[in-house]
Amino acid sequence: MTDDRVVVSAPSSAVDHLDDLSPLWCQMQEHQIAVAHHRGLNRDLVAGWQIRRSWYVDELAKGGAIIRASRGDRLVGYCAVSLQLVRDETFDSMATATVITLSVTESERGGGVGSRLLDAAEAFARSQGADTLALEVMPGNDRARGLYERRGFEAVEVTMHRDLVSGDGQSAV
Repeated sequence: MTDDRVVVSAPSSAVDHLDDLSPLWCQMQEHQIAVAHHRGLNRDLVAGWQIRRSWYVDELAKGGAIIRASRGDRLVGYCAVSLQLVRDETFDSMATATVITLSVTESERGGGVGSRLLDAAEAFARSQGADTLALEVMPGNDRARGLYERRGFEAVEVTMHRDLVSGDGQSAV
């Protein structure tokens, strides 16, 4: 009989097997494209993954971590966490860890995998001396936002974007 439980790995800063995350990142990006209000999202998943992978390599080198969730030998989710272990100039925080990606395969969403990954991210952040855990969520991704709010996250800043290039390639200014 196989063990059908979801197992969350210990945080790792190793860059080995980063490409195993690509299908989950692409699935997450496709979901964001479908639900997000902002239509300027990168639709080139191959190029997008290469950029994200590079970001992960940089963040892992600075002490960040990748946390994986697996069911048997199948990867069902992951969380990438970066660290900023310096006092924040705006907020009363000594050190912040940021969830830069939390992705759960579509078939596992709503089953607690995201919460377990957040638990592991929080434990990692605390173990590294962080007193704040931050993350971003796309407007329109209501299901993810609901999870984060149930977990005690609140909006403290709003990131706004303005497209500087109109449809004809001319500056919008």
